[in-house]
Amino acid sequence: MAGETDNLPSFDEQNFGDINDDRLDKESLPLCLHCLRPCEPHQYYCPNCLSNDSVNPLTPYLPFVNLRFNYGFFGSMWRTIWYRPDASIFIKIACLLMIILFAPILLLVGLPLFLVNKVKPRTLRKLLTAGIIVLAFLLLYFLRDLFASYLV
Repeated sequence: MAGETDNLPSFDEQNFGDINDDRLDKESLPLCLHCLRPCEPHQYYCPNCLSNDSVNPLTPYLPFVNLRFNYGFFGSMWRTIWYRPDASIFIKIACLLMIILFAPILLLVGLPLFLVNKVKPRTLRKLLTAGIIVLAFLLLYFLRDLFASYLV
């Protein structure tokens, strides 16, 4: 047992010195992992490219700030399905299965909105959007009654 600690590097606190802000460069800023542009140290995400990679290392630990960090991957999978022609059919099917299993709300909301945006006439697009909103409210109303009977 005593021989195991002999291989560890020694740490000399006196030679290391104090860590304070005076030793840090005032012009050093964190870089975005996606676009490599500098960001402000107190920002959570890059304002330039709007990627889901966090700039601030505390982002995954903050309650509402980490939603984008934790679930932005599903948006990337959604874009892979619809907007990446170089992705293989296997990758697209795998992404669709992951969305169905772990984020079905994206499929319920994203698919109708995607199909509405494919409609060219603007007036028909507005009419379809209003119809989807009415259907969503009706669905929520009936599901509310259904779940209320189970909760009582």
